Amino acid sequence: GVLVWLDGGGRVDATFTVEGVSGFTLLMYAAAYGHDWLAATLLQRGASVHLQNSAGFTALAYAALSGLERVAELLLHHG
Repeated sequence: GVLVWLDGGGRVDATFTVEGVSGFTLLMYAAAYGHDWLAATLLQRGASVHLQNSAGFTALAYAALSGLERVAELLLHHG
C-alpha cells in the first residue's frame, strides 16, 4: 500500500483530513497507532516531524498521547 504509493510518486508529507482535522500526515497516523516500521520508513524518505495539523498536533504529540514510547523515541531521534 504505502510503499507502492510512495514509489509511484506519492508525497511523503501529503496531508489528508480525518474527522474534520486537516493537515494529517501518514507520519502522524503511524505515530498515533504505533506503526513503528511505517514511521521509520517515512522518516527515511524525508517525512517532517515538525508538521502540525489543524488541531495543532505533531506526530510526536500523537505518539505521546497514545503512550507509544518506541515511536516517540524514533521521532525524537529524527527531530
